[in-house]
Amino acid sequence: MTQVDPVVAERRILIQYILQEKVDQGVEILLPVGCNSFDDWLLDALDVEKLIDFVKTRKKIDLIDICDPENARPVSRRTSVNTVVDAIDDGGMDVGAMSLPRLGISYLSSQMDDQNLRDIAFEIFIDCCGKSASSDVLQSVRGQLEISEKRGQNLKDVLAKVRKKEKTPLSTIESHLRLLGLVSPPNFENFRSYMAWRDATCMLIQLTLIHNVQTSWNTDDSSNAHYLIAVMKGGFRRLDARDADDYDEREMQEAVAAVTSVCSEIASRCQKGAEIPWDLKAAIAEVLLRGSFDSLDEGSLIDEVDELDQLLRKKVWPLLGISHEIHSALQVWANYRQFYISKEPMFLERACEMAGIAGSAGEGETRTRESVVLVGEIMEGIRRECIRVLGDYHYLCSSPREVSSIIQLLVAINKRTKEQGNLAEILSSLIKSSVTEQYERKAAEIGNHAASEQDQVALLATECLELLRSECEDYSRMLQHYIPKSTGIAAAALHESYGARLLPWIVSIRSLDKRVIEILSTAMDLEDQLLLEMQQHGMAAPEWGVIDRITPQLYEWTKGQLRTLQEWNDRIISSESWKSVSNARGACGSSVGEILKASTDVVESLFMMGIPIPPGVVRCMVDGVDGILQKYCDSISAPLLSVDDIIPPDPPLTRYKKDIVDTAQQIDRGSGDSQTPPGSVEKSPSSMKNITAKVGSVFTSSWLPNLTNDQKQQILGVPFSSLAIRANSLSRIAEGMMKMGDIVVQKWESGQPKSASAKLHMQSMEWASGMFQGVLGKAANDVDIVLHFVAIKLICGHLRDQVFSKLYRYNVQAQRIHPILREIDASLGDMCEILNESLAARLAGHFCKALNMAVTHVLLDGGPVRWFSMSDVQTLQEDMEAMAGMFHADGDGLDKASIEKLMKSSLETVHLMDIETGRLISMLKEAKKRPLASDGSLNSDPEAIKKVLCHRKDHAASKYLKKEFKIQKKLPNIISSSMSKSFSK
Repeated sequence: MTQVDPVVAERRILIQYILQEKVDQGVEILLPVGCNSFDDWLLDALDVEKLIDFVKTRKKIDLIDICDPENARPVSRRTSVNTVVDAIDDGGMDVGAMSLPRLGISYLSSQMDDQNLRDIAFEIFIDCCGKSASSDVLQSVRGQLEISEKRGQNLKDVLAKVRKKEKTPLSTIESHLRLLGLVSPPNFENFRSYMAWRDATCMLIQLTLIHNVQTSWNTDDSSNAHYLIAVMKGGFRRLDARDADDYDEREMQEAVAAVTSVCSEIASRCQKGAEIPWDLKAAIAEVLLRGSFDSLDEGSLIDEVDELDQLLRKKVWPLLGISHEIHSALQVWANYRQFYISKEPMFLERACEMAGIAGSAGEGETRTRESVVLVGEIMEGIRRECIRVLGDYHYLCSSPREVSSIIQLLVAINKRTKEQGNLAEILSSLIKSSVTEQYERKAAEIGNHAASEQDQVALLATECLELLRSECEDYSRMLQHYIPKSTGIAAAALHESYGARLLPWIVSIRSLDKRVIEILSTAMDLEDQLLLEMQQHGMAAPEWGVIDRITPQLYEWTKGQLRTLQEWNDRIISSESWKSVSNARGACGSSVGEILKASTDVVESLFMMGIPIPPGVVRCMVDGVDGILQKYCDSISAPLLSVDDIIPPDPPLTRYKKDIVDTAQQIDRGSGDSQTPPGSVEKSPSSMKNITAKVGSVFTSSWLPNLTNDQKQQILGVPFSSLAIRANSLSRIAEGMMKMGDIVVQKWESGQPKSASAKLHMQSMEWASGMFQGVLGKAANDVDIVLHFVAIKLICGHLRDQVFSKLYRYNVQAQRIHPILREIDASLGDMCEILNESLAARLAGHFCKALNMAVTHVLLDGGPVRWFSMSDVQTLQEDMEAMAGMFHADGDGLDKASIEKLMKSSLETVHLMDIETGRLISMLKEAKKRPLASDGSLNSDPEAIKKVLCHRKDHAASKYLKKEFKIQKKLPNIISSSMSKSFSK
């Protein structure tokens, strides 16, 4: 579980408490888009001052108004077990990358700057070894301690002068107090050098006595101790002449005397007296050990290293009380420090070796409590320094090998201190710390160069990918030896850090443009890789939920795309003429390709975003395109809906009367509507008036309504080629949408994260169910409308007279169906040359259906010019067989079952006509007593039976119809113009 900075955690708790309390009080709190609750990143992003002002003055608070993305950046922190953070604070170390590490073993050593320590250390070294050390060693030590040759000589001269009067070693404060009285500015090359020496000496004395008072005061009178320390500090302030003009020898001697007096009184009341504390001794010894390293070649030791080692062991360490185990522990630090400076692996290897033996007493030595404690502090200081560096190894270490060596040193020290703890847990925290520090460093660099928050978020995503790559390729092999899930930890740290920066920016997005989409795509690719890396190591983290947060914007973007497509559709429709540009088979309107391309482009633009699209957004886009294409299909078929207006109406029923039928035939012959039957006598014009008066004026003109000029222009004037193009275009739309449905599912699946569920395909099919069904159904229906238009246009328009006026007029033999079949067959062939191959059978079906209805109309509603006897049935059956044969086309056309179904009404009518009159009358009586058959069969339809009787040349039938139904023998003067019921079935 990720540990959070306590300050950050408490801030979140307080803000959430304030918000929740306001909600309970009835204040409306509006969350940013994509938030379902008070998420941590949101609480981090809130500006507290604005929040306090808002809760005081408003009843409705929109949190987006008080979000500051800068606040959401994760606080730079290190979280770990043990003392990772304390290692930096307690040691007083500068964590700047370029500052040299210091051995932070206690508070005291950190109070003296490095120059003061070097002065004191060199002073002690000269005092102890000045006479026995070679000039090369003295020069090497001076150079390594960064003391100039002139200053080194000044210190030698001062000590030589002092030693003539004072023999007390420099390991106690008394000797340094005496030095203050004996040394004056003339002993140095300038007043500034004197002042630096005096400051180091005064600091050493004050720190020593303050420490001894705090740790070994003999009485309980703390107020007296406080007073004496105050007097001591006042005395040292009196010594602090910062300019040569302010210095007076007499005043200085008096001040030294006063300081010496109070320091002596303090020392006398402490158990430790005036002894320099162990940690200051260790710090001085550590500085002297630096002399072992070549200041000119930092990767090597000085040639006189053995001599120096002997001098320190025999001359200096006894004076400072440095035991063998303390010396070994300090050597570990000294070698580590030199490695830090030189990056020479040899020194780190030496440090690891020495860490294994540090803490062992030398030959003849007795381990003291102080020595054991000091060694423990030194090793703990080194341990903290290792943790400090490992906590930012991306920046402080030059290579994975270096990181590995420092970890080895940490492991060795942990074994030495027997406080190993959970190394994996410690390293886990350090990896997270280092990755976070490196991320923050990159974020700061980007912030200095990229002005907009958008650009910063984009660049940071790239940097995160590079950090993850570096972790996996450069560090994982080394770190996995200690902690197998190292890359997962790094990925989790990046996920947390970048998420805290990304989410506030997402909340601020108001619309989606190309740049925003690119950034979101990069961010989701990053999260996909981070989560995948974490999953491989059994880790998890709350996802950023980028898509959920931008879903409202995705819907708005989709609606904008659909509005553009609708505008395109309107322009495309307005420019389409449906004129034949090419008579090639399957030719379509010029607008079909345009609308399909535009629709495809709009749908694909959704997936070209490069982000996983929510199913709801995809369905919104799909349904929108579906609706627009339905409007396009409607523009093709809508002008053709009036074709049924030309279907002839059913004339009133009449019964057979021979004299009227003969008279009507004479009228036909007189008007030229039919041929004179063989053996008949043609009537003169004078007799025609008498005949007309006898049968009624209806027979003087055709009872079949003539087509209006508008019908001729809008229906008969529409070229068959134009209709074929319309049908082809609708078919092309359907084909395109079926393909697009498959493409949508494929692209949606391919755009999902790699970590998506294995049930993805099944899920995609669930939301994709019924996709484009609207336009597919509309296109199929509109194809039938167009083909129906073609069939009705031909049969009820162009063949109107042949079918409804002349077919079987008075005599079956007078006009058979064959000429009509030839016309239909020719028209069907011409249409199929242009029509899409898949529509040919459908067109034949519409022709067959329309012709069947026309024939049925002629047989049942043919008016007073159609009279049949049972002897005509064989001829009619032959015509029906010819009709079926044409549509079957020896197996190349419709199948026989379909033809039989389409010709059902005409076949059943002919079957009824083959029944003798008495039986038909009985059937009619029975049919009137029971409901119609559910299958629509004419055999049980009383109306159909009655119509067969009306058209029968039979006196008995006529008599029955007159008596039972009062059916007239001639037509009325007014005839209905409604569509024939035969075509409405």
